[in-house]
Amino acid sequence: MIKQSLLLCVIFSFFTGFTLVLSTACLAYASHQSKKDGVNFPKKFWFLAYFGNLVCQLASYAFQFLSVIYGPISLAHPISLATQILSNMVIFGVILKYEKIGKDTRVGTYINCVCIALLIFVGASIPEEEQDIVAILGNTVPLVWAAVIIGAALIALPYLFLLGCSSSSLITETRTFWFLLTIELTYSLIAGSTLKMLVLVDGMALGITIALAIVSNIVLLYASMLRAVVIPNQTVYVPVTCTAILGMTAITGKIIWEDEIKSLGGYICVFALFLLANYLLSTFDLFSVSNAQFKYGNAAEIGMSKLLRTGSLLATQWDDRRGSTLIQASQNHRLSTLARSRGSAPEFTNLKNLTEDNNEPEIGKDDKDPEKN
Repeated sequence: MIKQSLLLCVIFSFFTGFTLVLSTACLAYASHQSKKDGVNFPKKFWFLAYFGNLVCQLASYAFQFLSVIYGPISLAHPISLATQILSNMVIFGVILKYEKIGKDTRVGTYINCVCIALLIFVGASIPEEEQDIVAILGNTVPLVWAAVIIGAALIALPYLFLLGCSSSSLITETRTFWFLLTIELTYSLIAGSTLKMLVLVDGMALGITIALAIVSNIVLLYASMLRAVVIPNQTVYVPVTCTAILGMTAITGKIIWEDEIKSLGGYICVFALFLLANYLLSTFDLFSVSNAQFKYGNAAEIGMSKLLRTGSLLATQWDDRRGSTLIQASQNHRLSTLARSRGSAPEFTNLKNLTEDNNEPEIGKDDKDPEKN
């Protein structure tokens, strides 16, 4: 059994996250330059970009293997993911300047860094004796949990190849986001667990573990290449992915690997901070007006329609009444002027009385010929 070391686990986990973001940056840079330069972008740069992506991916897998064999998976994965967020801000925001780094992004990234330090003190401890993973998977709960992860990975896999090999109408931006998220989540858990199992099993179990490790890492390699091209905003996708992987890693570490947590309360609080930090990093706002419209859209639309119809009716009635009053006042003024010009006091008196009496003039009486009086 390899003697585990918390320090080596932290160091290798850091380089796992850094090299993974670096691999994505290679293709993202090539994609950005090709859109900028158009047909003048040399193909040899694409070759160099894919070569750099492949080298960084392989280095990331090597560091990941070393991190999980020298420490618990529930510690290695969170450190790697937090490093990805920090590296993502530095590479895409500061160096390449592809994305604007605001206050929320900086604060969310700093909180993730603080969580890394806290996780070392309150997270999983180094196991004192060798774990029998075969015996653990013989229990019902770990076996069901492993089946759920593998099942989700198999269901999402066809969409990955559909995304890379065709332009089907089934491919949408939303589906691509969630299918890639599911693939990276499930295959990251499979890859991490199988890499750790390489030094714990032998015989047929070792052969199955090697096969799963190779397949899962190939799928992750292919998914990361597609992600660098088809996901336009990495600062949104990466926090959501990291949040999902953090939660699933904590559950997997406790159920399958039976990690001993130093402080359960502190461990839960650290993961709550992780979730809040990644929520701060994303552009999604749970309490925004747009989400309220999305949730209550039909009711709001119907209510607004009723309000507009009621307002239109009231405005029409007001215009009718106002128009009638103006017409009536105009007629009264015309009749009053006519009576004064004729010097007919009785007519003027009658008109005055009529004007004060509910503004209801007797048109028939006022229209008589004044010469007949």
